[in-house]
Amino acid sequence: MFASRPQRRQQPVSGGAVMQVPDLKPLEALRLAGKRPAGSAWLWLGDYAPTRWDRWADSTVEIAIPRAAAIARIDLRPLVGLRVIVVADTYDRTLLSFLGRLKGYAVAIECFVLDWLPGDLGMRWERGQSEEWIGIGETKERQE
Repeated sequence: MFASRPQRRQQPVSGGAVMQVPDLKPLEALRLAGKRPAGSAWLWLGDYAPTRWDRWADSTVEIAIPRAAAIARIDLRPLVGLRVIVVADTYDRTLLSFLGRLKGYAVAIECFVLDWLPGDLGMRWERGQSEEWIGIGETKERQE
């Protein structure tokens, strides 16, 4: 009946099918239209109010992911090839697992953990680097 319509395959993740986050929908539509956002994608992990970034042309992508979301099942495909900035309240296994998954999609990740501020800014990763993570502001990072 729908043989002519291309089927979208969902990537298998542990725990079942992928989870759609409402704030990711405009980015998904943008990417399916063959476009990239103007800058980095900001992911706010925690109880943050969603933004309507998609209302403005060439704006920064801001996605609120609630604490209650099944983070291990979020569909990260709209983030392929983007620089992603993650802001999280605390550092825990859930965040570390999420960042590990994100490495398979993003070209670079910067993670700011609010509990670490002001003593430590956070950590960063870029595709192709030899280290697992580099501290933001570390000497090794500045030499690149």
